[in-house]
Amino acid sequence: MSIQRSHQQTLALAAEKLSVPLELRDYTSMTMAINPKNLPKAKKAIEDFRNNIVKLLDKGEASEVYTFACQLFPLTQVPEPAVAKEA
Repeated sequence: MSIQRSHQQTLALAAEKLSVPLELRDYTSMTMAINPKNLPKAKKAIEDFRNNIVKLLDKGEASEVYTFACQLFPLTQVPEPAVAKEA
């Protein structure tokens, strides 16, 4: 529950920061049809990317604090897990 609350706060803060000049922020999104079987590989690629971003931005003297957020979520209706159906 606390992780969900943290994600909600981060998304709200991202909406507030839309007024920050473009050269100081990056917001991108894309919508695509996917094969769900590839999600584990996509999640691993996102994890690797996050680690590379940290290594890149952690170099030199730190003078600013940033939040990096990356989302991947379905727009189609997702079936309920089998456990929820049995309950």
